[in-house]
Amino acid sequence: MMQFLGWPLFRYLKYVFLNEQNKHLTYLKNRDTLQSSISKGITTDEFAKRENFEQLAVQEKAVRLVNRDDVQAKYHFPSQLLSDYESWRVKQFAGQLAPAYTPTDIEALRLMLRLQQIGFSSHDIEDFLALNLRKQGPPAELIAMLTQHRQERLAAIHHYERQIAGIDYLRFQLTENH
Repeated sequence: MMQFLGWPLFRYLKYVFLNEQNKHLTYLKNRDTLQSSISKGITTDEFAKRENFEQLAVQEKAVRLVNRDDVQAKYHFPSQLLSDYESWRVKQFAGQLAPAYTPTDIEALRLMLRLQQIGFSSHDIEDFLALNLRKQGPPAELIAMLTQHRQERLAAIHHYERQIAGIDYLRFQLTENH
Protein backbone atom coordinates (compact mmCIF):
# COMPACT_ATOMS: atom_id res chain seq x y z
CA MET A 1 0.00 0.00 0.00
CA MET A 2 2.84 2.36 0.83
CA GLN A 3 4.31 2.00 -2.64
CA PHE A 4 0.94 2.66 -4.26
CA LEU A 5 0.34 5.92 -2.39
CA GLY A 6 3.85 7.15 -2.89
CA TRP A 7 6.11 8.60 -0.26
CA PRO A 8 5.18 12.32 -0.78
CA LEU A 9 1.48 11.59 -0.39
CA PHE A 10 2.13 9.52 2.73
CA ARG A 11 4.19 12.36 4.26
CA TYR A 12 1.45 14.86 3.44
CA LEU A 13 -1.25 12.69 5.03
CA LYS A 14 0.93 12.19 8.11
CA TYR A 15 1.45 15.97 8.35
CA VAL A 16 -2.31 16.64 8.09
CA PHE A 17 -3.08 14.02 10.72
CA LEU A 18 -0.49 15.38 13.18
CA ASN A 19 -1.63 18.97 12.57
CA GLU A 20 -5.27 18.08 13.33
CA GLN A 21 -4.18 16.12 16.41
CA ASN A 22 -2.25 19.18 17.71
CA LYS A 23 -5.28 21.43 17.18
CA HIS A 24 -7.45 19.03 19.16
CA LEU A 25 -4.91 18.81 22.00
CA THR A 26 -4.70 22.63 22.16
CA TYR A 27 -8.48 22.83 22.32
CA LEU A 28 -8.62 20.26 25.15
CA LYS A 29 -5.88 22.10 27.07
CA ASN A 30 -7.69 25.45 26.79
CA ARG A 31 -11.03 23.89 27.76
CA ASP A 32 -9.46 22.27 30.82
CA THR A 33 -7.80 25.58 31.76
CA LEU A 34 -11.17 27.33 31.67
CA GLN A 35 -12.86 24.60 33.70
CA SER A 36 -10.08 24.55 36.31
CA SER A 37 -10.15 28.35 36.57
CA ILE A 38 -13.88 28.30 37.18
CA SER A 39 -13.52 25.55 39.78
CA LYS A 40 -10.85 27.62 41.58
CA GLY A 41 -13.30 30.50 41.90
CA ILE A 42 -11.97 32.62 39.08
CA THR A 43 -14.93 34.22 37.36
CA THR A 44 -15.38 34.00 33.66
CA ASP A 45 -14.92 37.79 33.50
CA GLU A 46 -11.46 37.46 35.00
CA PHE A 47 -10.66 34.59 32.69
CA ALA A 48 -11.88 36.64 29.73
CA LYS A 49 -9.08 39.10 30.41
CA ARG A 50 -6.48 36.41 29.90
CA GLU A 51 -4.73 36.23 26.55
CA ASN A 52 -5.87 32.77 25.53
CA PHE A 53 -9.57 33.34 26.16
CA GLU A 54 -10.15 34.70 22.67
CA GLN A 55 -8.38 31.69 21.18
CA LEU A 56 -10.47 29.37 23.37
CA ALA A 57 -13.71 31.08 22.37
CA VAL A 58 -12.87 30.74 18.69
CA GLN A 59 -11.97 27.08 19.09
CA GLU A 60 -15.00 26.37 21.28
CA LYS A 61 -17.41 27.74 18.69
CA ALA A 62 -15.41 26.29 15.81
CA VAL A 63 -15.60 29.65 14.08
CA ARG A 64 -13.69 29.82 10.85
CA LEU A 65 -12.79 33.36 9.88
CA VAL A 66 -12.47 34.18 6.21
CA ASN A 67 -11.64 37.35 4.32
CA ARG A 68 -13.78 39.21 1.79
CA ASP A 69 -12.28 37.52 -1.27
CA ASP A 70 -12.86 34.05 0.19
CA VAL A 71 -16.47 34.91 1.02
CA GLN A 72 -17.10 36.25 -2.46
CA ALA A 73 -15.49 33.22 -4.12
CA LYS A 74 -17.20 30.61 -1.95
CA TYR A 75 -20.70 32.07 -1.63
CA HIS A 76 -20.86 34.12 -4.85
CA PHE A 77 -22.18 37.22 -3.07
CA PRO A 78 -22.23 40.31 -5.29
CA SER A 79 -19.48 42.80 -4.54
CA GLN A 80 -22.05 45.55 -3.91
CA LEU A 81 -23.78 43.38 -1.28
CA LEU A 82 -20.50 42.88 0.57
CA SER A 83 -19.82 46.63 0.44
CA ASP A 84 -23.32 47.39 1.75
CA TYR A 85 -22.88 44.86 4.55
CA GLU A 86 -19.50 46.27 5.53
CA SER A 87 -20.86 49.82 5.68
CA TRP A 88 -23.84 48.61 7.76
CA ARG A 89 -21.49 46.72 10.08
CA VAL A 90 -19.34 49.83 10.56
CA LYS A 91 -22.46 51.85 11.47
CA GLN A 92 -23.75 49.20 13.88
CA PHE A 93 -20.52 48.57 15.73
CA ALA A 94 -19.29 52.12 16.24
CA GLY A 95 -16.86 52.29 13.38
CA GLN A 96 -15.13 48.98 14.05
CA LEU A 97 -14.74 46.78 11.00
CA ALA A 98 -13.64 43.24 11.68
CA PRO A 99 -10.96 42.07 9.25
CA ALA A 100 -12.70 38.75 8.64
CA TYR A 101 -16.16 37.27 8.23
CA THR A 102 -17.59 34.84 10.77
CA PRO A 103 -20.44 32.37 10.23
CA THR A 104 -22.77 34.97 11.78
CA ASP A 105 -21.69 37.43 9.09
CA ILE A 106 -22.37 34.82 6.40
CA GLU A 107 -25.89 34.30 7.78
CA ALA A 108 -26.47 38.05 7.78
CA LEU A 109 -25.21 38.30 4.19
CA ARG A 110 -27.56 35.51 3.12
CA LEU A 111 -30.43 37.33 4.81
CA MET A 112 -29.44 40.58 3.08
CA LEU A 113 -29.37 38.83 -0.29
CA ARG A 114 -32.79 37.28 0.33
CA LEU A 115 -34.24 40.63 1.36
CA GLN A 116 -32.71 42.29 -1.69
CA GLN A 117 -34.18 39.61 -3.95
CA ILE A 118 -37.68 40.16 -2.58
CA GLY A 119 -37.43 43.88 -3.22
CA PHE A 120 -36.42 45.49 0.07
CA SER A 121 -34.68 48.85 -0.27
CA SER A 122 -31.22 49.38 1.19
CA HIS A 123 -32.71 51.39 4.04
CA ASP A 124 -35.29 48.67 4.80
CA ILE A 125 -32.56 46.01 4.74
CA GLU A 126 -30.50 47.98 7.25
CA ASP A 127 -33.54 48.39 9.52
CA PHE A 128 -34.37 44.70 9.24
CA LEU A 129 -30.80 43.66 10.08
CA ALA A 130 -30.66 46.03 13.04
CA LEU A 131 -33.90 44.57 14.43
CA ASN A 132 -32.72 41.04 13.70
CA LEU A 133 -29.45 41.74 15.51
CA ARG A 134 -31.28 42.48 18.76
CA LYS A 135 -33.29 39.21 18.70
CA GLN A 136 -35.01 39.99 21.98
CA GLY A 137 -38.35 38.32 22.43
CA PRO A 138 -40.70 37.40 19.60
CA PRO A 139 -39.81 38.88 16.23
CA ALA A 140 -43.02 40.93 16.02
CA GLU A 141 -41.33 43.93 14.42
CA LEU A 142 -39.63 41.74 11.81
CA ILE A 143 -42.91 40.03 10.98
CA ALA A 144 -44.61 43.43 10.75
CA MET A 145 -41.97 44.63 8.27
CA LEU A 146 -42.38 41.51 6.15
CA THR A 147 -46.17 41.77 6.28
CA GLN A 148 -46.07 45.42 5.20
CA HIS A 149 -43.73 44.56 2.33
CA ARG A 150 -46.01 41.69 1.29
CA GLN A 151 -49.08 43.97 1.30
CA GLU A 152 -47.23 46.52 -0.85
CA ARG A 153 -46.29 43.80 -3.34
CA LEU A 154 -49.84 42.46 -3.43
CA ALA A 155 -51.19 45.96 -4.07
CA ALA A 156 -48.75 46.32 -6.98
CA ILE A 157 -49.78 42.90 -8.34
CA HIS A 158 -53.48 43.85 -8.16
CA HIS A 159 -52.72 47.12 -9.91
CA TYR A 160 -50.98 45.23 -12.75
CA GLU A 161 -53.84 42.71 -12.91
CA ARG A 162 -56.30 45.57 -13.45
CA GLN A 163 -54.06 46.94 -16.19
CA ILE A 164 -53.85 43.52 -17.86
CA ALA A 165 -57.62 43.15 -17.65
CA GLY A 166 -57.97 46.54 -19.36
CA ILE A 167 -55.55 45.48 -22.09
CA ASP A 168 -57.45 42.23 -22.60
CA TYR A 169 -60.74 44.14 -22.85
CA LEU A 170 -59.33 46.52 -25.47
CA ARG A 171 -57.95 43.56 -27.47
CA PHE A 172 -61.37 41.91 -27.29
CA GLN A 173 -63.09 45.07 -28.50
CA LEU A 174 -60.64 45.43 -31.38
CA THR A 175 -61.09 41.82 -32.51
CA GLU A 176 -64.86 42.06 -32.08
CA ASN A 177 -65.12 45.19 -34.24
CA HIS A 178 -62.92 43.92 -37.03
